[in-house]
Amino acid sequence: MISNISDLASSSLSTAPESTVKEESTLGQDEFLELMLTQIRHQDPFKPTDNGEFITQMAQFSQVTSTDSMRTSLEKFVEDQSTAQLLNAASLIGRKAMIDSNQGTLTDNNEIVVEYELPQPTDELTATITDDTGAVVHTINAGSAGSGTHSLQWDGTTSNGTRAGNGRYTINIQYVDTTGESVAAPVTMSVDVESVNVGVNGTGLTMTSSDGRDVRISDVRKFL
Repeated sequence: MISNISDLASSSLSTAPESTVKEESTLGQDEFLELMLTQIRHQDPFKPTDNGEFITQMAQFSQVTSTDSMRTSLEKFVEDQSTAQLLNAASLIGRKAMIDSNQGTLTDNNEIVVEYELPQPTDELTATITDDTGAVVHTINAGSAGSGTHSLQWDGTTSNGTRAGNGRYTINIQYVDTTGESVAAPVTMSVDVESVNVGVNGTGLTMTSSDGRDVRISDVRKFL
C-alpha cells in the first residue's frame, strides 16, 4: 500500500519508461493533483489518510512552487536590471568623468582638468606638474584660496613657455594650513570615457578611459 504522495511519486518514476523520466524532470501542478487523487483512490478505507496530512502535503507543494516562481522572477529581474544598467551606462561614452587620481593624459585635443578639496582657507597654494620620469615641467603658484572644491586646468604650457609633449602627467596640489605646514590636497582627475563594461552576471560595472585605465563606475566622483 502506498502511504503518501512522496512514495507514490518515487514508485511512478521508478516504473516509468526511461524516455518519460528524462523528459519530465519536474513535478508540475497537474501531476501533483493526479498523484493526490491516486493516493485517495488507493488508500486503505479502514485507515484513511488524515485530512491534516493532505493539507500539509499541499502546503509543501505550494511552498516549493512559490519558491521556484520567486527564483525565476528574481533571475528575470536581475537580467533586466543588468540590461538597463548597461544601456544607461552606454550614454556615458564620450563624456568626462572625475576619478580619484592625480594623473592625467595630455593630448592635442584636450587639456588636463583637476579638482581639489581644501578643508580650510589658505594663503599659499601650489600646483606641481611632473612628467612620467618625475621631472617637474611646470609649477603654478595659485596664491590664496578659500575652503571647498576648486578646479585647475593645465593646457600643457611648461615653465619656459613651450608646450609639453603628449602623455601622462602627475599634478600634485599643496597648500599651507593655519599652522604653517604644507599639506597635500585630495585630487580628482578628469578622464574621457571610451567604453563601459559589465562583469559576470551583470556585476562589476566598469568604464575604460581613453588613456586605457579601467575604473569602477561606483568610484567615479561625477560626470561632466
